[in-house]
Amino acid sequence: AITAGCAVTKTWEALIIGFIGALVYQGTSMLMQKLHVDDVVDAFAVHGATGLWGVVALGFFGDPILGGNGAFYGGNQIWVQLVGVALIALWTAGLSVLALLPLKFGGLLRLSDEFQDKGADVVE
Repeated sequence: AITAGCAVTKTWEALIIGFIGALVYQGTSMLMQKLHVDDVVDAFAVHGATGLWGVVALGFFGDPILGGNGAFYGGNQIWVQLVGVALIALWTAGLSVLALLPLKFGGLLRLSDEFQDKGADVVE
């Protein structure tokens, strides 16, 4: 969660961002399980949700002395970060559709039922 703002946040701010990032991860992971989303390695919870939080957090915590412009210091960086998050989401969704839709229509997106039932270790 701290990657986006590591250069422009103080250590204590990084701890807060990381702590909130852990809560974001836990909440997202539980939500994904409740919604029965098949993400066995929690990739979205780890990289997607906490990454988005980290980008937004920079808009709050960016220290002007270190080159940031965070809202907690009177800056307006939060709006730039929110636009960035929206563009990242649109870009990711668009590329995912372009890559995965042809695979779905070609029947190549999912493994066969037999393969899923027996497991990859047995079938291969």
